Amino acid sequence: MASSKLWLLLGIVSPRLTTQKGEMNWVLKLLRKLFNYVKS
Repeated sequence: MASSKLWLLLGIVSPRLTTQKGEMNWVLKLLRKLFNYVKS
């Protein structure tokens, strides 16, 4: 499923971005858009 690939991508990308708090807000906004897109 696409969602499993999305989670795999998050598992790779998120540890690198969590060290940068400014980036984290951007990532959360992007995730909300992605989840809304997947749900609809």
